Amino acid sequence: MFIFISGSSGSGKSLYAENKLIELSDFNSERIYLAASKIYDNEMKSRVERHRLMRSGKNFITIEKSCNLSEININHNWSILLEDLANLTANELFDNNSDGEKIFNDITNILERCENLVLVSCEIFSDCIKYDELTENYIRTLAGLHVKFAALANEVIEVNAGLIIRYK
Repeated sequence: MFIFISGSSGSGKSLYAENKLIELSDFNSERIYLAASKIYDNEMKSRVERHRLMRSGKNFITIEKSCNLSEININHNWSILLEDLANLTANELFDNNSDGEKIFNDITNILERCENLVLVSCEIFSDCIKYDELTENYIRTLAGLHVKFAALANEVIEVNAGLIIRYK
């Protein structure tokens, strides 16, 4: 099963994704939290700590991998929550000089080898601000990945202010 969840920062999408993965995983599957964030500042450190607290007691094994997801040895009975596509895309584009195709291939490779995948991403497309060329490329790449993963997913869900909107 592949579920794609998006929403704005602070929308409740992470908690929803965790609960969705718990629903999907049975007693034979291991729950993997694949964390793609890098801790750059105190705000990110606080966010990571808050997410760790949210996951405590839910039997998640955390793997921290900010890029090159193809390097992870995936077990077929894993149920994976990958958080999040927006951070992974930034890491791959800016730190690893990668492109959207590599990111898509790395994630679809994981999808082919695991039992369940819940992919979380952040909506950053609605501010109508014109950015510098690098940032615009990042936004276009992330938007393109959203379209591809939404087409591929069994379920597509947006979380907005705690409200669940099902598209597929």
